[in-house]
Amino acid sequence: MMRLPIQRLFCTTVAFLFLFFRLGSAQRPNSASVCDYYAQAQFGANTSATQLKWIQSVVTLAFEGGSTLSNVTSELTGILRPGSINDVAIDLREYFNRSRASTNVRNAPVSINWLDQGSTIPLADFLSSKTETLVLSNTSNQYHLFGNFFTAFGRSFGCTLPPPPLSNTDGPVSLAYAHKFMNLEYNQLAYFIKQLAIASTHFRVSPQYRVKRSMSV
Repeated sequence: MMRLPIQRLFCTTVAFLFLFFRLGSAQRPNSASVCDYYAQAQFGANTSATQLKWIQSVVTLAFEGGSTLSNVTSELTGILRPGSINDVAIDLREYFNRSRASTNVRNAPVSINWLDQGSTIPLADFLSSKTETLVLSNTSNQYHLFGNFFTAFGRSFGCTLPPPPLSNTDGPVSLAYAHKFMNLEYNQLAYFIKQLAIASTHFRVSPQYRVKRSMSV
């Protein structure tokens, strides 16, 4: 069973999403980044608030799976829910709920519960518009996890007005550093990427590319 170091996970994810958006950008002018263009298209304005909301929408949908939404494809099951790819059952929750020592603390693998604010519940509340934004206590691990996801993917999608660093840190933590010991297997990586890609298509990105069994990693 081939496993991939976390540095390669994020490099592969970013490279795939870059290709995905390049292939799905027929409507988007070259002068506009993915984030800027779709923030404007989705919310009617391109501001720091709408860019953050677009990034939050894509990332929370990818992780939650849209369980409270009626208009999502059945392929979108969520990174934080059991699913499958290539006829292989996938469950990535163990990497986030303290079941595995996969977080890098002073260069040693440590078990941390990154879902200490209700796991998918606040994500579902945001997606179903029960809350205007993703509501998480700023003292929780889950707040830091998703805050850093929003920053990292905001960079990847080219947000020109990215969210500020978390208020009680010196800046965003490198995801590759924090999850150095994650070591995902090939199909786990493919599932992670596919959920992000499908979530992106839900928020108007043109669905012209798909994760395939032959995906190069």
